[in-house]
Amino acid sequence: CVLRPAGWQESDGFTPVGAAERLDQPWQMTSMLVLSLMEDVDGSIWIGTASGLQRLRDHAVHMVPGLLDRGISHAAPHPEGGVVAVRTHRLDDTASLVRIDHGKVNDLPDPLATRVLDRAPDGTLVYGGQNGIERHGPAGVQRIPLPSAVAAAAAADTIRARKLVAGNDEVWLWTGRMGAWHYRAGAWTRP
Repeated sequence: CVLRPAGWQESDGFTPVGAAERLDQPWQMTSMLVLSLMEDVDGSIWIGTASGLQRLRDHAVHMVPGLLDRGISHAAPHPEGGVVAVRTHRLDDTASLVRIDHGKVNDLPDPLATRVLDRAPDGTLVYGGQNGIERHGPAGVQRIPLPSAVAAAAAADTIRARKLVAGNDEVWLWTGRMGAWHYRAGAWTRP
């Protein structure tokens, strides 16, 4: 999805910084690095990329104001409607949790310092961050502590959760330096 200027092969040089290299058309995504995808109840496809969160609706990309070009985004449908998303800011590596309802972005309280999220097959929303993991479902909130080695590194701010996959009775967590962890029946194991 790159447009090159006419005659660029015959020229002395070509810089990829020029405007012809930008993904700035209304029908283009802002980044080709897709990190997460989800479909909401309205049929919109939400795309978390390295440049922010975008919505694909009726074959057109709609940028989400307030989340464009912020950094990595993870999104999941919220059980009460709308979309919940984690946005990690590219420049300072801070993260925030937001809920999007009817196109409006609203900040949410984030005691976990959430970095990743997923929705389990049973509809439970699972958040993972520097301060633990929480499963939000019809029965309430279940708090899951991080594995002890990960918790120590998270407290020292030397590790980040990179991906989380939630099952109905289990959680998989990937970290930047310590790899994959599996939680089931109240215990963490390494695969």
